Amino acid sequence: MVWIRGIDEIPISLSYKNAITVEKVGLATNALFNLDKGDSLGLRGPLGNKFKILEGSTVLLIGGGIGLAPLLYLADVLKDNGTNITTLIGSRNKESLFFDDELKKVSKVFLSTDDGSFGTKGSVLDLLKNSIKDLDVYDMVYVCGPDRMIRALLDLFDKKNILEKTQFSVSRIIKCGLGICGSCSIDPKGLRVCRDGPVFYGTEIIDSEIGIYMRDHAGVRCRL
Repeated sequence: MVWIRGIDEIPISLSYKNAITVEKVGLATNALFNLDKGDSLGLRGPLGNKFKILEGSTVLLIGGGIGLAPLLYLADVLKDNGTNITTLIGSRNKESLFFDDELKKVSKVFLSTDDGSFGTKGSVLDLLKNSIKDLDVYDMVYVCGPDRMIRALLDLFDKKNILEKTQFSVSRIIKCGLGICGSCSIDPKGLRVCRDGPVFYGTEIIDSEIGIYMRDHAGVRCRL
């Protein structure tokens, strides 16, 4: 949990062992961009769970947008364990791409952009269908990205009967970070992203609200 004085406290995953990567999407993240060298912020954690790692395995990483950040750190850890890694990166356009060069150093990388300005044109789901012929060769699939992407992949993996070997890092509005307030709970099981997650196996969230609706800061259902 990253605290910006006088603004807010928000959940951000590590992209390196000692760094976070931030996208301007709201009041708190904009405030982070306005900090100068020597300014301070608050850090609380680590909280929640983490990706489960199989040593010496063959894995597939799928990242969309800022969801790529925690996968970069994961890739570094996996590479040290002798893991064979393939990474799929989805972005809005060429200008929005990041970490592709870093990930190419530790994995085989496929890229897609919504507007076709770089790599394959289309979503990361299109990229998956066009680039990966056999999902059964992977011992684990790790995913982080927006809810719509997660929902599309959940449904695809369900049809392929491989949900038990998929892990998803889920993003929600988190307040306490300790599993007390319930603001980050997911319907219908009441799974708390801050305490039970943020990483869930596909089997845990296939029937959840993810990709269907979210909740705002007051807990009211809202459109994605």
